[in-house]
Amino acid sequence: MKISIPTSFLITLLFPFSMQAQGPVLDSTVAITVGQNASINVINNALNIPSGNAGASQIYDYSVLPSFNSNYEILGVDNLTSPYATTYADANATVSWSSFGSPYYHFLLSDTSYIYLGGGGSFGQYEYLDVYEQLRFPFAYTDTYTDTFVAVSNTGGYRAGSVTVSGDGYGDLLVPGSTFNNVLRVKRESAYYDTVSGTPRFTQETYYEYYKPGIPHNILLHGFYTITSGSSNPVSGSQLFYNSGALVSSDNQQNIPNTTCEIIHQNAHSMLRIKEVQNYNSMMQLFNLQGQLIWNKQLQIRADVNEIMLPSDMLQNGMYLLQFNNAAGKPVVLKWSKAD
Repeated sequence: MKISIPTSFLITLLFPFSMQAQGPVLDSTVAITVGQNASINVINNALNIPSGNAGASQIYDYSVLPSFNSNYEILGVDNLTSPYATTYADANATVSWSSFGSPYYHFLLSDTSYIYLGGGGSFGQYEYLDVYEQLRFPFAYTDTYTDTFVAVSNTGGYRAGSVTVSGDGYGDLLVPGSTFNNVLRVKRESAYYDTVSGTPRFTQETYYEYYKPGIPHNILLHGFYTITSGSSNPVSGSQLFYNSGALVSSDNQQNIPNTTCEIIHQNAHSMLRIKEVQNYNSMMQLFNLQGQLIWNKQLQIRADVNEIMLPSDMLQNGMYLLQFNNAAGKPVVLKWSKAD
């Protein structure tokens, strides 16, 4: 039996100085429950996409991504609707996937943990005899734990291994068209053996998962794996999973209720164009990627199209972060790439 789903799956901008001192603390709101959903976009080859660094007050830049290869939906369902409900009678956070095999996966969710019990679809079923502890709560930066797991398949497959989960960084996560401030990056390192059609297979995975309390499921997952089947040479790869459904839940989406803004480039100069439906004042600030304030300007925004020149002449080429407030007082942050 070929197992194509890594274990870890079963499971605009603010700046470093504005984050909580120790980053966010994850709780059970990051798990999908009945009626909640996630829209997952998949990139099959993500080896050339930078995964960022561990540590505090990081900027994780996934704002530009290649085309997605596929997509699917994850939906929280009543456990009784699962075809495996009797096997996983204790599950209280069951999800169905619209991906290959239309699988169901069953979790036990509490205030202290998110545990994967097992599941599957038309391709087969895995039941965890030694369950997989997907996350612990509360979980924060520098927290870590190790868990072992053992599972058997109804088609004769067998899986055994261990996982180490750590909060290895926090900061701002840039995704196409939006930014999530103060997210926790969870590093998931697993190593496990499978027996597939009588052939042993060893898999090593490192996954970086980005979570924000209150948003079900991870916002983005960037994974790297190496698989060795029998005596064959190891095969390595990388995949990326972007939860575009997280934008609906993000408080960042309320930042610009009636505002549209963009940075316009004209010859060697750049300007910020803001289209508003009401008058208000705001301080505009410009930061480098180290979070240092390098320029500011008081804005008087009118219910019209506003164009504000940016200080192109005084800056070296590079990446900058531009922040101001919208009419509702919510921060709006744009990434500005300054070039001659």
